[in-house]
Amino acid sequence: MLSGAVMVLPLAGVDLAAERARLEEEKALVQREVARLEALIADPAFLARAPELVKEKEAQRLSGHRERLERLAQTRQLLG
Repeated sequence: MLSGAVMVLPLAGVDLAAERARLEEEKALVQREVARLEALIADPAFLARAPELVKEKEAQRLSGHRERLERLAQTRQLLG
């Protein structure tokens, strides 16, 4: 998998309404995960007990989910 790679596909024959709905559903799932990770990372008990590697891993996961939200928003905007 290439980091930052963009794939362009033709939209002929694609049900745009269904694709928009799919993107909105995925966006909602990713937003819930972002909220969960933000709460975890802000939790003083987590910060006090978790090993540094675990904290870094969760911060990286949060960053990845935020990037995914941005890509979903861009894709949704392209679909109109």
